[in-house]
Amino acid sequence: MRANPVLYYSAQGDYNKNNCPKAMNNTIFMIHGMWSGGWYWENYCQFFKDRGYRCLAPTLRLHDVDPKEPPHPDLGTVSLLDYVSDLENEIRKLDHQPIIMGHSMGGLLAQILGSRGLASALVLLTPAPPGGILALKPSSLRGVWSCLTKWGFWRKPCRQTYGEAVYSTMNLLPPKEQKETYDKLVFESGRAAFEIGLWFLDRHRASEVDASRVTCPVLVIGGGQDRIMPASVVRKIAHRYQKVATYREYADHAHKVIMEPGWQDIAEDIAHWFETALNGKNKDKQPRGESDMAQGNKEADASTLAEQVLKMADLIEYQEGSVVSRTIIEQKTGTLTLFAFAAGQGLSEHTAPFDALVHLLDGEAEITIAGQRYRLREGEMIIMPANKPHALKAIENFKMLLVMIRS
Repeated sequence: MRANPVLYYSAQGDYNKNNCPKAMNNTIFMIHGMWSGGWYWENYCQFFKDRGYRCLAPTLRLHDVDPKEPPHPDLGTVSLLDYVSDLENEIRKLDHQPIIMGHSMGGLLAQILGSRGLASALVLLTPAPPGGILALKPSSLRGVWSCLTKWGFWRKPCRQTYGEAVYSTMNLLPPKEQKETYDKLVFESGRAAFEIGLWFLDRHRASEVDASRVTCPVLVIGGGQDRIMPASVVRKIAHRYQKVATYREYADHAHKVIMEPGWQDIAEDIAHWFETALNGKNKDKQPRGESDMAQGNKEADASTLAEQVLKMADLIEYQEGSVVSRTIIEQKTGTLTLFAFAAGQGLSEHTAPFDALVHLLDGEAEITIAGQRYRLREGEMIIMPANKPHALKAIENFKMLLVMIRS
């Protein structure tokens, strides 16, 4: 299928057709999610332009249409790999590798492009998962039910109803912005939706990503109130790239982290991460809302700490407004990880396929297992059974050791 001209949204608000502008240093290539366009990145384009970055926000194939008009007849059969091909062609016009930033489906497209060696870094904002990670949770299904229940949806254009969009992706936007945003949304490819949600039925494996080929720094951001890409799914994505990834979860955000109230705080954290991850600076000052999946070398921690008498609580420090983690041992058979939670921080409800033991080293925490709340204080422990939903909240600053045995 022949691609339509790519449209670029610039920080000034004008559109430039057909040709990618000449690149300069520190280019950020921004990829929007389903039903959207380059306009989606207006806030981020201006924010990062003011900090010296060049921002390119292309509109995906067949998305540059009037939302009130019928979709292009070919849209329903456009594959994720068609989008990737178009984007790769644009990136290769640049004179250097850009930072690739993707939101939702755009986050999955960014992962595929990263595995092709096209990025200096990846920023994945509430991203769709690659093949092998199940995306369709009950809340996700509710958000796309009208699309999935149409026979042959995998070859037809689809669009959420207003109620589905508000419930699943715009639940934290003010009512006026919900309506304004929905009125800009266009139809999406049913095939692309099929390739993301039902990857196990896709013989072309369009959403598959070879994680070993993603070698650049990766920042993964999840929202604790995200209903269409729940934080439990996003954590698995971060774990897929654990050798190069940093994971940050924002308890007070949902899916549209780039436009929800408080989006500037997340943008500031991303800008700080650019400074530390891309410039090789010491990561001793971490921004709020963060839980690092790969803070330092895991094997190095185990070997460096071996044959020493140590106090576990002294191996990790609190950071205001943050969740900090430090992996002590990671093996195929299990992990030992230290956490320091600032008061009020936590991890939203999720499940794990293995039993996990939590031992409190300092402070006080509330741990919820299958709806039952438990208060733990220093020196106490609790076992969280495999596959039972659980969540953690810091009543006050607390540190803990998490032990997971996989076999």
